Amino acid sequence: MTTRVSPTRHAPRKTPKQKRSEDTVAIILEASARILEGVGLDGFTTNAVAERAGISVGSVYQYFPSKHAILAELARRHRVRFVDLTRTAIESCRNEPTHALIGRLVDAAVAEQFRRPALARMLDIAERDPSIDGAGAAHLRAVLDMIAEALAARGLRDPVRAAEDLMALTRALTDAAGGRQETRGAEVAVQIKNAALGYLADRAG
Repeated sequence: MTTRVSPTRHAPRKTPKQKRSEDTVAIILEASARILEGVGLDGFTTNAVAERAGISVGSVYQYFPSKHAILAELARRHRVRFVDLTRTAIESCRNEPTHALIGRLVDAAVAEQFRRPALARMLDIAERDPSIDGAGAAHLRAVLDMIAEALAARGLRDPVRAAEDLMALTRALTDAAGGRQETRGAEVAVQIKNAALGYLADRAG
């Protein structure tokens, strides 16, 4: 089943089609990520992005009409990457038992959250505005559908509810770890795996 993705209200002004344009967008997004990591949303402005990127603010506006459009693109890429990581995790253990599936899924979620934890925290805050990440719900639905299908294949009861609960549990524990600025992702992953497997223990068969 294909999940329909709705466009965000803060869409980029134009899509780069040449290497030079792609490089400029990459520079803008990386400068934006570093500002968010360093000073957070309060210090995030298009002028700050332009200065950090070493380009004119006009060049920023050539691709992004506002700072919200930059946030929306960062959020979109974060979500797309998570969908891809989830798909890869599931496909890598297609014939393995439930505990292996949960291990791969948790490792993927924690790795993405801890790849750039400060940035992830800022995007989590920004995404509370649905106009920032208009495709967020569709990406989340795609992840839930994949996990539910994988759980159903392993005989779990009510796999859709189980997938939703596992996603909520993983999100809550990774957010808590991020809030206390935890840096030991491996330990967080172990905690989440133990909690998830305990939850699933009475749903098997």
